[in-house]
Amino acid sequence: MEWTDIDFERNSYLIRRSKPHLSKHYPMHPTFRKVLESYEERTGRVFKKWLHIDTISKHVKMALINAGFEYFRLHDLRHTFASNLAEAGESLHSIGELLGHTDKRTTEIYAHLSSGHLTQSIQKLTYQPE
Repeated sequence: MEWTDIDFERNSYLIRRSKPHLSKHYPMHPTFRKVLESYEERTGRVFKKWLHIDTISKHVKMALINAGFEYFRLHDLRHTFASNLAEAGESLHSIGELLGHTDKRTTEIYAHLSSGHLTQSIQKLTYQPE
């Protein structure tokens, strides 16, 4: 990602190489915006140390290990992102858009709900004996 891909006015950023090979603008989360705004130098690559996907994976893997999640992978974060949005009530269409999916069946795989969420759902039903 280049600094020219960041649009603070529109509160969005451009991903040039998504999985389906389409460029796409995404809305910027307030926390991500704060991180970007904290950078003093705003030229060239945003994350200069992360030149290749393998480097990103290694950085994330080390952070996960240091946090006690040694069995998690970078890809697991996509599933968590999708599941958290689904549990927050977001539509599969919106989740798929944010993940860059072109097929809703792919989004359904990612947006699985936790058993805790399903327990909360079933408890919403009430039974009134006659």
